[in-house]
Amino acid sequence: MDGEQTTGSFWKGLLLGGAAMALLAAALWGALGDTRNEEGSPSSAPPAMAAGSDGGSGTGTGALPEGHPEVGGQSGTAPPGPDPAPLRARVDAAPDDPEARLALVKALVLRAPDEAVAHVDKLLALRPGDAVGRTYQGLIAAARGDTAGGVRQIDAVLASSPDTPDALFFRGMLAMQESDRETLVRHWKRYTEVVPPDDPRLEKVRRSLAMIERARKGD
Repeated sequence: MDGEQTTGSFWKGLLLGGAAMALLAAALWGALGDTRNEEGSPSSAPPAMAAGSDGGSGTGTGALPEGHPEVGGQSGTAPPGPDPAPLRARVDAAPDDPEARLALVKALVLRAPDEAVAHVDKLLALRPGDAVGRTYQGLIAAARGDTAGGVRQIDAVLASSPDTPDALFFRGMLAMQESDRETLVRHWKRYTEVVPPDDPRLEKVRRSLAMIERARKGD
């Protein structure tokens, strides 16, 4: 490697410019599993999150590149995510249910990160030190524009719980935003080793790693 990790060969076929945070959004919705609401209908798509919110050089298009595996060969924005309304109702009905809080945090982290702060704080009050809760706390920081703070938080999770799948996955996503190939590959390779074979993100991660390897050979 010559250190020029932000040049075209790394990103060719993987993402273009400001699409990194849109891909993060797409991956986040995929992490939630079933993206239907409580009535069984597909929930509405979230607004695209502008790239470069931390002052980076993203184009801010909010769209994935045409042909990226997250969009199945079609250009577009992040896929549908869970509707937070029924999840808010679930939390209102059971405010001390940590799983209800976590589900709402996942729905809000990119749609309404300021609102998500109180819920992740409550989750961590119910489950002090919870690795998944702390991971989403880092994601919320990144979604609010503090990418460096989000990276520090997720790195701290991995220092104490190195095989936390969500932390491995999203640390790779934040590395992608920073065009840091080595960090992305290291975390995603470990992710593929610790998740079960039916993990909903596994095949997309493997395909992306294969793209990166092909691009690396062309450097």
